[in-house]
Amino acid sequence: PYADTRLLGPDGRAVPDVPGAEGELCVTGDSVMLGYWGRTPLAEAGGAARTHRTGDLVRSLEGGGYLYLGRRDHMIKIRGHRVEPEEIEAVLMRRPDVHEAVCVAVPDADGNQELRAHVVPADGAAPEAAELRAHCGATLPRYMVPAAFHLAGSFPRTSTGKIDRRALAAPALRESA
Repeated sequence: PYADTRLLGPDGRAVPDVPGAEGELCVTGDSVMLGYWGRTPLAEAGGAARTHRTGDLVRSLEGGGYLYLGRRDHMIKIRGHRVEPEEIEAVLMRRPDVHEAVCVAVPDADGNQELRAHVVPADGAAPEAAELRAHCGATLPRYMVPAAFHLAGSFPRTSTGKIDRRALAAPALRESA
C-alpha cells in the first residue's frame, strides 16, 4: 500500500515540504483508514487520497524526517490514555459555581504527566476542590479526573487575549486548592 506525508499550514493548505518548513504532519495514501471504527467514513473531496491529520506540529529536517514541535490541539497522554483537556473543562463548566475552567498537564514527582485544573469561580462562589473532584469523577473516567484544583481570580492571557496555558502549567501555579 502507498503512504506519504505532507505538511499543512494553519489555514489547512499544503506547505512545501522543504527543510525548515513547519506545519501539521499529515499522512496520505491507500494505507490510511477510511475513518474511525463504528463511524461512517467521510467522502473524499474530488477523489483525493485519504488523509489523516495527526495534530502533530513538525519542522521538516534536512535529509528527510521531522522534528516534533508540539500539538495543534491540546491533546495529552496521561498514563497511556489520550486526553483532550477541553472535555474536562466542559464538565467543570457545567457547574453553576464555575465561571471559567482550564486543565493543563504538568510533570508529577515521578516525571509522569498529571492533570491540574484551574478554575475561576462564578461571582460569590467558592467551590471546594473535593466538590470539583467528585463532580468530575461522576462523569469522567478516573484517568481524566485532575489530580489537583487551583482556584484563581482570573487567568493569564496571551497578547491575543487567549488563556495562556503555558503560564498556568508553570511551577508557581501548581499548588492545589
